[in-house]
Amino acid sequence: MKVIVVGAYGFTGKLVCQQLNSENISFAVAGRDTVKLKQLATELDAISKIITTDITTKKGVEPILDYDIIINCIGPFQLYSDQILEQAVTHSKCYFDITGEEVFVSESIDKYSQIAVDNKATIVHAAAFESALVNVLTHLLVQKHPDIIGINTYYHFEKSKPSPGTRFTMKLSKYSDSFFIIDGKKVAISDLEDTKPKVVKIRDENYFTMPYPMPEIPLIYEKFGINNIASYLLTDAFSATMSFTKREAQNSMGKEIEKFQNRKPKGPTAAQRKVQYFDVLVEGFTEKGAKSQFHLSGTDMYLVTAKTISFLVKEQLKKPTKNYGILSPHELLIGKENEFFNYISNININHKQLPERH
Repeated sequence: MKVIVVGAYGFTGKLVCQQLNSENISFAVAGRDTVKLKQLATELDAISKIITTDITTKKGVEPILDYDIIINCIGPFQLYSDQILEQAVTHSKCYFDITGEEVFVSESIDKYSQIAVDNKATIVHAAAFESALVNVLTHLLVQKHPDIIGINTYYHFEKSKPSPGTRFTMKLSKYSDSFFIIDGKKVAISDLEDTKPKVVKIRDENYFTMPYPMPEIPLIYEKFGINNIASYLLTDAFSATMSFTKREAQNSMGKEIEKFQNRKPKGPTAAQRKVQYFDVLVEGFTEKGAKSQFHLSGTDMYLVTAKTISFLVKEQLKKPTKNYGILSPHELLIGKENEFFNYISNININHKQLPERH
């Protein structure tokens, strides 16, 4: 099977390439900038070919379709990835991406679920550190407690300097129809009735919830049939309260894109990544209250993403899956969770039983 990384010289794309290179996995790279692709090829021995192309057009995607496993690292995905996703589904490809965009994943599920099954395409969204790990932990929670009716996920970051792609995605999220799942229905985050930040304690420190859309929401709803799902960033009280203040966006989406592209921000250095600490809480609830919780913590979240992609690719190369459709990352990892977590290595996971609320 032949592998290609699209958006290979972007911040996270380059980390993915470096990880594949360290595993001696041969792969091609694609993007719009020939100079950057050639520079990357001089750095990494495993690169077999460079392809200069624009994936926003059908013609631009055509040379990528020569490859069996497509790794898409070009975001924001709502802006740039419609064509490559459609063609991957149509041409029966194995496609991985690192999107953190809830609406992109939700629309893909609605549009391509049955077509991907019919065409024997394997489409795995959100194979990045946050949602990939959350979906695996949700699977483990549901195994332990089949009566779970709700999942809340919480993210806390320290010394975090986001990558350019992460920063851009967060800025553009305010222009999307972001939602939580409440009683089995999509409810726009802007229409939430309970706007008071909640307190969440991590290592004896109190943090406050700020609603933030994550792609695990549509994936958990689709794959587990859980009818109450929400995701939050954890921050200080002031920031959490301000997140509920409805303000008109100062810029249009077009102006936001132009502003971002003109600035060309840089991502964290290797030294900065090593001290970036993150916590992820995944809580499952029964009708009587909180039932169980996983607390995941670690460093270097972007390396976790690169390793997640590398692990999935290695599994595909060993034995291609016959699981087709729009998949959650956990569906390719069932039964291999411990091996996966050991491979990631720079994370810690603790499970805690919580008392029922009466």
